[in-house]
Amino acid sequence: MIDVAKLAEGSVEVFDHIYTTYHRAIFANISKLIRQQDIAEDILQEVFLSLWENRKKIDATQDVGGWLFVVSYHKSLAFLKKQVNNCIVLSNEVADLINISDTDDCDDGNLEIELLNEAINSLSPRKRQVFELCRLQGKSYAEAAGILGVSTETIKDYLKESLKFIRKFIYSRYAGSTLLLIIPLSI
Repeated sequence: MIDVAKLAEGSVEVFDHIYTTYHRAIFANISKLIRQQDIAEDILQEVFLSLWENRKKIDATQDVGGWLFVVSYHKSLAFLKKQVNNCIVLSNEVADLINISDTDDCDDGNLEIELLNEAINSLSPRKRQVFELCRLQGKSYAEAAGILGVSTETIKDYLKESLKFIRKFIYSRYAGSTLLLIIPLSI
């Protein structure tokens, strides 16, 4: 039996025992929703960090395992919602990027998504990393700079160049198209 009261008092030994007892099961729970192992591991750490931060609020009669499962589920869903929102934001950015009208049908939308993916995949590996980190994953310039080991100015330049390249790429593919798209060639 886990003594939640001792955890509330700040017992590192009890926390370690809880971690040892539950971390595999909690990770498996997270992995059911999050297929990327590194992200699932990050969420696992967030769950146990949340346990530590909220240790004084947890009811001593409450099952800690159940609490961990509920928190892991909610944190996983929050991550997935953020990913969906990022996709919606990206979709809106793409629409703004190529001025898609609201009356375009689904086939045109699918074509545009395919074209955007092709443009992103045509970027240099480093610029693609910057674009994916900042635009698809929602990382700040500073976070992306830290991950890639470059300055924030370099991240800004790469992103600016990436967006310019994507605009030109899309323009070159749609130049002869019957779609009425206005694509700015400069930023």
